[in-house]
Amino acid sequence: MVTQRPAATKKTLPAQELSAFCLQMALLLRSGIPAGEGASILCEDAAESEREWLSPLAERLDLGEPFFSSLEQAGRFPQYLVDMCRIGETTGRLDDVLFELSRYYTKEEDLKKTIKSTVAYPAVMLVMMAAVVFLLLTKVLPIFQQVFQQLGAVMSPVAQGLLSAGSWLGRFSAAGVGILAAALLGVWLYSRTQAGRAAFARWSAASFGWKKFATLSAMRRFSSAMTMTLKSGLDLDESMEMTARLVDYPPMRQKVEECRRWMDEGQAFEESIAKAGILPAMYSRMLGVGVRTGQLDTVMEEISRRCDEQLDDLLSRAIGVVEPAMVAVLSIVIGLILMTVMLPLMGVMSSII
Repeated sequence: MVTQRPAATKKTLPAQELSAFCLQMALLLRSGIPAGEGASILCEDAAESEREWLSPLAERLDLGEPFFSSLEQAGRFPQYLVDMCRIGETTGRLDDVLFELSRYYTKEEDLKKTIKSTVAYPAVMLVMMAAVVFLLLTKVLPIFQQVFQQLGAVMSPVAQGLLSAGSWLGRFSAAGVGILAAALLGVWLYSRTQAGRAAFARWSAASFGWKKFATLSAMRRFSSAMTMTLKSGLDLDESMEMTARLVDYPPMRQKVEECRRWMDEGQAFEESIAKAGILPAMYSRMLGVGVRTGQLDTVMEEISRRCDEQLDDLLSRAIGVVEPAMVAVLSIVIGLILMTVMLPLMGVMSSII
């Protein structure tokens, strides 16, 4: 007998592993290998942590349970993937669904990596800036103070204020770093919760600097999900229903619901998309051609590709602006700090000479 544990206690697999699993199962199914035997094959070369859920999955499939039900009981797969597999199993296109799911999660993982690499560089630069300023205030300025004392001069009020700030930072730096680390850890843990993700989505919708990226990212996810569902054999209404569950950006989710409502009232798909403002007018015209020619999935795939390119361009331009700006700020801050001590020191030295 297979021991079942509550799905809620298990962690969902990351996008990269979901993509790999879907691709491998799709290949096995297309080669004529039953799902249970395929899961057993995957289990043979899997790591111990993967065997913990692959082995019970293979047992359930060997006992004749449906594929989607076995995935759901494993508790490691998102509900959307389970529902897509249920549709694929019902329509006899499970291998096609798994292939499209693999492509979808690969694109999701690529986007996450792009965002992380984009955010990481400014974050490292910011830490370096803070470290340089900290060293100037706590190590360099005290040396200048000693020089002034030896010359019998007094530092300027601004320099003395910076020196006091450096002294305070030196005394409480360990506590400050600990508090900052705890705050960052708390924010990170909160962002992993459903409430945290919802709060971040609301903030991104209201933040001018982040809104453009969030909107473009939601457009990419919408078109990518529509591509997946259409290529999996779902009709237009079913595709919109499944896609609506993947869109987590509040303004876009509202637009998708409005689009579905207008479609229910009898309006054409491309007209509903344009009226809801889900995609720009140019894309709406492309969708009209896709509907008339029966190639809507191909058009959606092209729109998704263009959104990917626009996202990459947007992130690249953001880095191109942030990098020189941070270097300029660091140079100005260092220059101002040094000028507060160098100019008075030059005056003292010239009076002695």
